[in-house]
Amino acid sequence: MDDEQTPTTEIHEADEPTQSALAPTENMPAADEAPAVDTDPASLHDVAAAAGSYARSRFGQLRTFVVTHRFALAAVMALGVAAILGIALLVGRLADMPDQASFMKDAQTMLSAPDYSGGAYGSDEPLVLRNLEVTNRRKQAAQPNECLVSGIATFSNGAVEALREAQLTYERKDGTWTCTGAEAVGGASYRAVTGLETDKVLSSMSGILQRAETSFSEEQNGTALPSLYADAQATITSDSFDAETQTEVMSLHLARSATFTAYECDVQATFAFRPSNGLWELTAATASDNAKDITLSPLMGTWTGTFREQTSSKGKCFGAKASDLRIVVTSVSNDKITGTLSGIVHYHGEVPEDTDASEGDTELSGVPFSGTMLREGSGISFTCTTPQDASGAVELSLLFGTQDDPSAARAVLTTTHAYEASWFIFAYDTEATFSDTFVLTRE
Repeated sequence: MDDEQTPTTEIHEADEPTQSALAPTENMPAADEAPAVDTDPASLHDVAAAAGSYARSRFGQLRTFVVTHRFALAAVMALGVAAILGIALLVGRLADMPDQASFMKDAQTMLSAPDYSGGAYGSDEPLVLRNLEVTNRRKQAAQPNECLVSGIATFSNGAVEALREAQLTYERKDGTWTCTGAEAVGGASYRAVTGLETDKVLSSMSGILQRAETSFSEEQNGTALPSLYADAQATITSDSFDAETQTEVMSLHLARSATFTAYECDVQATFAFRPSNGLWELTAATASDNAKDITLSPLMGTWTGTFREQTSSKGKCFGAKASDLRIVVTSVSNDKITGTLSGIVHYHGEVPEDTDASEGDTELSGVPFSGTMLREGSGISFTCTTPQDASGAVELSLLFGTQDDPSAARAVLTTTHAYEASWFIFAYDTEATFSDTFVLTRE
Protein backbone atom coordinates (compact mmCIF):
# COMPACT_ATOMS: atom_id res chain seq x y z
CA MET A 1 0.00 0.00 0.00
CA ASP A 2 1.93 2.85 -1.39
CA ASP A 3 -0.33 5.56 -0.04
CA GLU A 4 -0.21 4.34 3.55
CA GLN A 5 2.29 6.19 5.66
CA THR A 6 4.42 4.40 8.12
CA PRO A 7 4.15 5.98 11.61
CA THR A 8 7.32 7.52 12.83
CA THR A 9 8.49 8.73 16.10
CA GLU A 10 10.15 12.10 16.30
CA ILE A 11 12.81 12.32 18.86
CA HIS A 12 13.64 15.83 20.13
CA GLU A 13 16.82 16.61 22.01
CA ALA A 14 16.10 17.66 25.57
CA ASP A 15 16.38 21.28 26.36
CA GLU A 16 19.24 22.41 28.60
CA PRO A 17 18.01 22.77 32.21
CA THR A 18 17.72 26.28 33.56
CA GLN A 19 19.88 27.56 36.35
CA SER A 20 16.97 27.56 38.85
CA ALA A 21 16.24 23.93 38.27
CA LEU A 22 19.74 22.82 39.21
CA ALA A 23 20.19 21.30 42.70
CA PRO A 24 22.69 23.23 44.82
CA THR A 25 25.95 21.37 44.87
CA GLU A 26 28.35 24.01 46.10
CA ASN A 27 28.73 22.37 49.60
CA MET A 28 28.45 18.80 48.66
CA PRO A 29 31.61 17.02 47.64
CA ALA A 30 31.61 14.79 44.78
CA ALA A 31 31.00 11.18 45.47
CA ASP A 32 34.51 10.25 44.57
CA GLU A 33 35.89 13.04 46.75
CA ALA A 34 33.92 12.28 50.08
CA PRO A 35 36.05 10.99 52.98
CA ALA A 36 35.76 7.39 53.81
CA VAL A 37 34.01 6.47 57.11
CA ASP A 38 36.08 4.33 59.40
CA THR A 39 33.82 1.66 60.80
CA ASP A 40 36.48 -0.15 62.88
CA PRO A 41 35.90 -0.15 66.78
CA ALA A 42 37.85 2.37 68.96
CA SER A 43 41.08 1.04 70.33
CA LEU A 44 42.25 1.27 74.01
CA HIS A 45 44.80 3.75 72.85
CA ASP A 46 42.07 6.03 71.53
CA VAL A 47 40.10 5.87 74.86
CA ALA A 48 43.20 6.63 76.88
CA ALA A 49 44.00 9.54 74.65
CA ALA A 50 40.48 10.95 75.09
CA ALA A 51 40.58 10.52 78.89
CA GLY A 52 43.95 12.15 79.12
CA SER A 53 42.74 15.08 77.06
CA TYR A 54 39.73 15.51 79.40
CA ALA A 55 41.88 15.27 82.51
CA ARG A 56 44.31 17.84 81.20
CA SER A 57 41.40 20.14 80.45
CA ARG A 58 39.92 19.78 83.97
CA PHE A 59 43.30 20.16 85.64
CA GLY A 60 43.86 23.32 83.69
CA GLN A 61 40.54 24.69 84.90
CA LEU A 62 41.38 23.71 88.49
CA ARG A 63 44.79 25.35 88.18
CA THR A 64 43.17 28.52 86.91
CA PHE A 65 40.66 28.46 89.83
CA VAL A 66 43.42 27.92 92.40
CA VAL A 67 45.56 30.70 90.95
CA THR A 68 42.58 33.05 90.87
CA HIS A 69 41.39 32.23 94.44
CA ARG A 70 44.67 31.32 96.05
CA PHE A 71 44.33 33.77 98.95
CA ALA A 72 40.82 32.60 99.92
CA LEU A 73 41.84 28.96 99.71
CA ALA A 74 44.85 29.64 101.85
CA ALA A 75 42.66 31.27 104.51
CA VAL A 76 40.20 28.36 104.54
CA MET A 77 43.01 25.87 104.86
CA ALA A 78 44.52 27.89 107.68
CA LEU A 79 41.21 27.92 109.56
CA GLY A 80 40.80 24.18 109.09
CA VAL A 81 44.26 23.51 110.43
CA ALA A 82 43.60 25.83 113.38
CA ALA A 83 40.31 24.06 114.17
CA ILE A 84 41.97 20.67 114.08
CA LEU A 85 44.77 21.92 116.28
CA GLY A 86 42.24 23.53 118.68
CA ILE A 87 40.26 20.32 118.98
CA ALA A 88 43.40 18.35 119.53
CA LEU A 89 44.56 20.86 122.14
CA LEU A 90 41.17 20.80 123.90
CA VAL A 91 41.09 17.02 123.94
CA GLY A 92 44.59 17.02 125.28
CA ARG A 93 43.74 19.54 127.97
CA LEU A 94 40.58 17.69 129.02
CA ALA A 95 42.50 14.46 129.10
CA ASP A 96 44.90 16.18 131.45
CA MET A 97 42.10 17.19 133.90
CA PRO A 98 40.20 15.30 136.61
CA ASP A 99 37.93 12.51 135.43
CA GLN A 100 34.31 13.71 135.11
CA ALA A 101 33.04 10.43 136.54
CA SER A 102 34.54 11.37 139.90
CA PHE A 103 32.79 14.77 140.22
CA MET A 104 29.45 13.43 141.48
CA LYS A 105 31.10 11.06 143.93
CA ASP A 106 33.34 13.82 145.31
CA ALA A 107 30.41 16.25 145.55
CA GLN A 108 28.33 13.74 147.51
CA THR A 109 31.19 13.33 149.94
CA MET A 110 32.27 16.95 150.37
CA LEU A 111 29.42 19.26 149.30
CA SER A 112 26.99 20.27 152.05
CA ALA A 113 23.25 20.47 151.33
CA PRO A 114 21.41 23.72 152.10
CA ASP A 115 19.82 23.96 155.54
CA TYR A 116 16.11 23.52 154.95
CA SER A 117 12.87 23.35 156.92
CA GLY A 118 9.43 23.06 155.34
CA GLY A 119 7.82 25.67 157.57
CA ALA A 120 4.10 25.58 158.35
CA TYR A 121 3.02 23.55 155.32
CA GLY A 122 6.04 21.84 153.69
CA SER A 123 8.10 18.71 154.19
CA ASP A 124 10.86 18.75 156.82
CA GLU A 125 12.80 15.88 155.26
CA PRO A 126 16.48 16.82 154.74
CA LEU A 127 17.76 17.67 151.26
CA VAL A 128 20.11 15.20 149.58
CA LEU A 129 22.37 15.76 146.54
CA ARG A 130 20.72 14.11 143.54
CA ASN A 131 22.68 15.45 140.57
CA LEU A 132 25.65 17.61 139.57
CA GLU A 133 25.65 19.17 136.11
CA VAL A 134 29.20 20.28 135.30
CA THR A 135 29.25 23.56 133.40
CA ASN A 136 33.00 24.28 133.35
CA ARG A 137 36.36 22.87 134.36
CA ARG A 138 39.61 24.69 133.95
CA LYS A 139 43.20 24.56 135.13
CA GLN A 140 44.81 27.49 136.80
CA ALA A 141 47.30 29.12 134.40
CA ALA A 142 49.75 29.91 137.15
CA GLN A 143 49.27 26.57 138.85
CA PRO A 144 48.82 23.80 136.26
CA ASN A 145 48.50 21.21 138.97
CA GLU A 146 45.26 22.76 140.22
CA CYS A 147 41.86 22.50 138.54
CA LEU A 148 38.58 24.26 139.31
CA VAL A 149 35.31 22.53 138.41
CA SER A 150 32.02 24.49 138.36
CA GLY A 151 28.50 23.08 138.10
CA ILE A 152 24.89 23.21 139.21
CA ALA A 153 24.04 20.93 142.12
CA THR A 154 20.49 19.65 142.57
CA PHE A 155 19.35 18.73 146.09
CA SER A 156 15.97 17.16 146.81
CA ASN A 157 13.88 15.57 149.54
CA GLY A 158 11.21 14.27 147.18
CA ALA A 159 8.90 17.24 147.77
CA VAL A 160 11.26 20.17 147.10
CA GLU A 161 14.28 20.65 144.82
CA ALA A 162 17.04 23.16 145.53
CA LEU A 163 19.44 24.29 142.77
CA ARG A 164 22.73 25.80 143.83
CA GLU A 165 26.00 26.66 142.06
CA ALA A 166 28.89 24.57 143.30
CA GLN A 167 32.66 24.62 142.88
CA LEU A 168 35.06 21.74 143.39
CA THR A 169 38.83 22.25 143.68
CA TYR A 170 41.25 19.53 142.52
CA GLU A 171 44.99 19.17 143.04
CA ARG A 172 47.31 16.84 141.12
CA LYS A 173 49.98 14.97 143.00
CA ASP A 174 52.11 12.24 141.49
CA GLY A 175 49.89 12.26 138.40
CA THR A 176 46.66 11.76 140.39
CA TRP A 177 43.91 14.36 140.78
CA THR A 178 42.41 14.67 144.27
CA CYS A 179 39.43 16.80 145.32
CA THR A 180 40.65 19.12 148.06
CA GLY A 181 37.53 21.20 148.59
CA ALA A 182 33.88 21.72 147.63
CA GLU A 183 31.69 24.72 148.36
CA ALA A 184 28.34 26.18 147.36
CA VAL A 185 28.35 29.61 145.75
CA GLY A 186 25.48 32.00 146.40
CA GLY A 187 21.98 31.13 147.55
CA ALA A 188 19.75 28.28 146.47
CA SER A 189 16.75 28.46 144.19
CA TYR A 190 13.88 26.20 145.23
CA ARG A 191 11.11 24.45 143.31
CA ALA A 192 8.18 22.38 144.59
CA VAL A 193 7.99 18.88 143.13
CA THR A 194 4.88 17.80 145.05
CA GLY A 195 2.21 19.64 147.01
CA LEU A 196 1.65 20.52 150.64
CA GLU A 197 2.03 18.23 153.62
CA THR A 198 -1.62 17.57 154.45
CA ASP A 199 -0.92 16.75 158.11
CA LYS A 200 0.71 20.15 158.53
CA VAL A 201 -2.19 21.90 156.84
CA LEU A 202 -4.69 20.24 159.15
CA SER A 203 -2.63 21.17 162.19
CA SER A 204 -2.44 24.80 161.01
CA MET A 205 -6.21 25.36 160.69
CA SER A 206 -6.19 28.18 163.22
CA GLY A 207 -4.08 30.38 160.94
CA ILE A 208 -6.15 29.44 157.90
CA LEU A 209 -9.39 30.29 159.74
CA GLN A 210 -7.91 33.58 160.92
CA ARG A 211 -7.24 34.46 157.26
CA ALA A 212 -10.77 33.36 156.32
CA GLU A 213 -12.24 35.55 159.08
CA THR A 214 -11.24 38.63 157.07
CA SER A 215 -13.65 37.61 154.31
CA PHE A 216 -16.69 38.25 156.54
CA SER A 217 -18.43 41.61 156.60
CA GLU A 218 -19.05 43.65 159.75
CA GLU A 219 -22.64 42.37 159.84
CA GLN A 220 -21.33 38.82 159.99
CA ASN A 221 -18.90 39.51 162.79
CA GLY A 222 -19.32 37.78 166.11
CA THR A 223 -17.31 34.97 167.52
CA ALA A 224 -14.22 34.57 165.37
CA LEU A 225 -13.83 31.44 163.26
CA PRO A 226 -10.73 30.19 165.11
CA SER A 227 -12.77 30.13 168.32
CA LEU A 228 -15.90 28.65 166.78
CA TYR A 229 -13.92 25.84 165.18
CA ALA A 230 -11.36 25.18 167.89
CA ASP A 231 -10.68 21.44 167.93
CA ALA A 232 -12.98 20.99 164.92
CA GLN A 233 -12.74 17.88 162.77
CA ALA A 234 -11.29 18.92 159.42
CA THR A 235 -11.45 16.83 156.25
CA ILE A 236 -9.73 17.63 152.94
CA THR A 237 -12.37 17.36 150.22
CA SER A 238 -10.24 18.39 147.22
CA ASP A 239 -6.60 19.22 146.55
CA SER A 240 -5.10 20.62 143.33
CA PHE A 241 -1.32 21.14 142.90
CA ASP A 242 -0.10 23.05 139.82
CA ALA A 243 3.59 22.38 139.22
CA GLU A 244 3.82 24.98 136.47
CA THR A 245 2.49 27.92 138.52
CA GLN A 246 3.82 26.50 141.81
CA THR A 247 0.44 26.95 143.51
CA GLU A 248 -2.00 24.69 145.30
CA VAL A 249 -5.71 25.08 146.07
CA MET A 250 -7.19 23.00 148.88
CA SER A 251 -10.82 22.67 150.00
CA LEU A 252 -11.66 21.50 153.52
CA HIS A 253 -14.83 20.66 155.42
CA LEU A 254 -14.91 21.58 159.11
CA ALA A 255 -17.37 20.30 161.71
CA ARG A 256 -17.33 21.00 165.43
CA SER A 257 -19.87 19.55 167.82
CA ALA A 258 -20.35 20.61 171.42
CA THR A 259 -22.76 18.95 173.84
CA PHE A 260 -25.83 20.58 172.34
CA THR A 261 -24.63 22.70 169.43
CA ALA A 262 -22.57 22.30 166.29
CA TYR A 263 -20.88 24.41 163.64
CA GLU A 264 -20.16 23.32 160.10
CA CYS A 265 -18.57 25.05 157.11
CA ASP A 266 -16.38 24.69 154.03
CA VAL A 267 -13.07 26.50 153.67
CA GLN A 268 -11.03 27.06 150.51
CA ALA A 269 -7.35 27.92 150.95
CA THR A 270 -4.85 28.98 148.27
CA PHE A 271 -1.10 28.52 148.73
CA ALA A 272 1.92 29.70 146.72
CA PHE A 273 5.46 28.28 146.77
CA ARG A 274 8.30 30.79 147.18
CA PRO A 275 11.47 29.88 145.19
CA SER A 276 13.63 32.22 147.26
CA ASN A 277 13.21 30.30 150.53
CA GLY A 278 11.46 27.07 149.54
CA LEU A 279 8.40 27.67 151.73
CA TRP A 280 4.69 27.42 151.05
CA GLU A 281 2.74 30.58 151.89
CA LEU A 282 -1.00 30.96 152.50
CA THR A 283 -2.16 33.64 150.05
CA ALA A 284 -5.96 33.50 150.42
CA ALA A 285 -8.68 31.76 152.44
CA THR A 286 -12.47 32.00 152.41
CA ALA A 287 -15.19 30.27 154.40
CA SER A 288 -18.76 29.45 153.37
CA ASP A 289 -21.49 31.91 154.34
CA ASN A 290 -22.98 29.53 156.93
CA ALA A 291 -19.71 29.22 158.82
CA LYS A 292 -21.04 31.17 161.83
CA ASP A 293 -24.54 29.68 161.85
CA ILE A 294 -25.16 27.56 164.91
CA THR A 295 -26.80 24.18 164.32
CA LEU A 296 -28.56 22.05 166.94
CA SER A 297 -28.00 18.67 165.36
CA PRO A 298 -26.54 17.27 168.64
CA LEU A 299 -30.05 17.51 170.13
CA MET A 300 -31.34 14.91 167.69
CA GLY A 301 -32.04 11.50 169.15
CA THR A 302 -33.49 9.96 172.28
CA TRP A 303 -33.26 11.43 175.78
CA THR A 304 -34.24 9.76 179.06
CA GLY A 305 -35.58 11.89 181.93
CA THR A 306 -35.14 10.93 185.57
CA PHE A 307 -37.58 12.55 188.00
CA ARG A 308 -36.00 15.24 190.17
CA GLU A 309 -38.74 17.41 191.75
CA GLN A 310 -42.27 18.78 191.41
CA THR A 311 -44.01 22.07 191.95
CA SER A 312 -47.81 22.23 192.32
CA SER A 313 -50.61 24.58 193.23
CA LYS A 314 -51.15 22.75 196.52
CA GLY A 315 -50.03 19.27 197.57
CA LYS A 316 -47.55 17.32 195.47
CA CYS A 317 -48.26 14.13 193.55
CA PHE A 318 -45.16 12.03 192.87
CA GLY A 319 -46.81 9.68 190.44
CA ALA A 320 -44.28 10.66 187.74
CA LYS A 321 -41.52 8.88 189.67
CA ALA A 322 -43.03 5.57 188.66
CA SER A 323 -41.87 5.88 185.06
CA ASP A 324 -39.03 7.77 183.37
CA LEU A 325 -39.78 10.48 180.87
CA ARG A 326 -38.75 9.62 177.32
CA ILE A 327 -38.10 12.37 174.77
CA VAL A 328 -37.37 11.61 171.11
CA VAL A 329 -36.22 14.66 169.09
CA THR A 330 -36.97 14.03 165.42
CA SER A 331 -36.08 17.42 163.93
CA VAL A 332 -34.45 20.60 165.11
CA SER A 333 -33.44 23.89 163.54
CA ASN A 334 -32.21 27.18 164.90
CA ASP A 335 -35.64 28.01 166.33
CA LYS A 336 -37.91 24.95 165.91
CA ILE A 337 -37.99 21.52 167.47
CA THR A 338 -40.32 18.53 167.05
CA GLY A 339 -40.53 15.05 168.52
CA THR A 340 -42.52 12.71 170.73
CA LEU A 341 -42.78 12.24 174.49
CA SER A 342 -43.77 9.36 176.75
CA GLY A 343 -44.38 9.68 180.51
CA ILE A 344 -46.92 10.15 183.30
CA VAL A 345 -49.16 13.22 183.50
CA HIS A 346 -51.64 14.28 186.19
CA TYR A 347 -55.23 14.36 184.98
CA HIS A 348 -56.66 15.01 188.45
CA GLY A 349 -57.40 17.83 190.78
CA GLU A 350 -55.32 19.24 193.61
CA VAL A 351 -54.27 16.93 196.39
CA PRO A 352 -54.52 18.16 199.98
CA GLU A 353 -51.12 16.78 200.86
CA ASP A 354 -48.13 15.14 199.23
CA THR A 355 -48.89 11.71 197.85
CA ASP A 356 -47.03 9.03 195.90
CA ALA A 357 -49.82 8.68 193.35
CA SER A 358 -53.33 9.83 192.64
CA GLU A 359 -56.27 8.57 190.69
CA GLY A 360 -55.99 10.27 187.36
CA ASP A 361 -52.24 9.82 186.92
CA THR A 362 -52.07 8.79 183.26
CA GLU A 363 -49.22 7.38 181.21
CA LEU A 364 -48.76 8.89 177.74
CA SER A 365 -46.87 7.11 174.96
CA GLY A 366 -45.45 8.67 171.79
CA VAL A 367 -47.41 11.91 172.03
CA PRO A 368 -46.12 14.40 169.45
CA PHE A 369 -44.87 17.81 170.47
CA SER A 370 -43.51 20.88 168.71
CA GLY A 371 -41.80 23.93 170.12
CA THR A 372 -40.11 27.25 169.54
CA MET A 373 -36.76 28.39 170.88
CA LEU A 374 -36.72 31.10 173.50
CA ARG A 375 -34.23 33.90 172.89
CA GLU A 376 -33.89 34.91 176.53
CA GLY A 377 -31.69 33.55 179.26
CA SER A 378 -28.66 31.33 179.07
CA GLY A 379 -28.50 28.00 177.34
CA ILE A 380 -30.86 26.70 174.65
CA SER A 381 -34.49 26.45 175.69
CA PHE A 382 -37.72 25.49 173.94
CA THR A 383 -41.36 25.78 174.96
CA CYS A 384 -43.38 22.96 173.44
CA THR A 385 -47.06 22.05 173.24
CA THR A 386 -48.93 18.79 172.63
CA PRO A 387 -52.26 18.18 170.90
CA GLN A 388 -55.33 19.23 172.89
CA ASP A 389 -56.90 16.64 175.19
CA ALA A 390 -60.19 16.81 177.09
CA SER A 391 -58.45 15.46 180.18
CA GLY A 392 -56.04 18.38 180.39
CA ALA A 393 -53.30 20.37 178.74
CA VAL A 394 -49.69 19.17 178.65
CA GLU A 395 -46.75 21.47 178.03
CA LEU A 396 -43.08 20.52 177.72
CA SER A 397 -40.14 22.82 178.43
CA LEU A 398 -36.66 21.79 177.34
CA LEU A 399 -33.44 23.41 178.53
CA PHE A 400 -29.98 22.49 177.27
CA GLY A 401 -27.05 24.09 179.06
CA THR A 402 -27.03 26.65 181.83
CA GLN A 403 -24.63 29.35 182.86
CA ASP A 404 -23.54 27.26 185.82
CA ASP A 405 -23.44 23.97 183.95
CA PRO A 406 -23.12 24.14 180.13
CA SER A 407 -23.61 20.36 179.92
CA ALA A 408 -26.83 20.21 181.95
CA ALA A 409 -30.08 19.15 180.25
CA ARG A 410 -33.49 19.02 181.81
CA ALA A 411 -37.17 18.86 180.93
CA VAL A 412 -40.22 20.17 182.74
CA LEU A 413 -43.52 18.42 182.00
CA THR A 414 -46.48 20.53 183.17
CA THR A 415 -50.03 19.16 183.41
CA THR A 416 -52.99 21.51 183.79
CA HIS A 417 -56.23 19.78 184.70
CA ALA A 418 -59.57 21.62 184.84
CA TYR A 419 -62.22 20.27 187.18
CA GLU A 420 -65.22 21.28 189.29
CA ALA A 421 -64.71 21.81 193.01
CA SER A 422 -67.15 22.68 195.79
CA TRP A 423 -67.03 24.92 198.80
CA PHE A 424 -69.77 24.09 201.25
CA ILE A 425 -72.78 23.99 198.98
CA PHE A 426 -71.17 26.10 196.24
CA ALA A 427 -69.66 24.47 193.15
CA TYR A 428 -67.08 26.24 191.02
CA ASP A 429 -64.61 25.51 188.18
CA THR A 430 -60.91 25.47 188.99
CA GLU A 431 -57.58 24.07 187.74
CA ALA A 432 -54.83 21.97 189.22
CA THR A 433 -51.26 22.37 187.95
CA PHE A 434 -48.40 19.91 188.44
CA SER A 435 -44.91 20.57 187.01
CA ASP A 436 -42.51 17.62 187.11
CA THR A 437 -38.81 18.33 186.53
CA PHE A 438 -36.55 15.64 184.94
CA VAL A 439 -32.81 15.44 184.40
CA LEU A 440 -32.15 14.39 180.81
CA THR A 441 -29.43 12.07 179.60
CA ARG A 442 -28.86 10.93 176.03
CA GLU A 443 -29.42 7.30 175.25
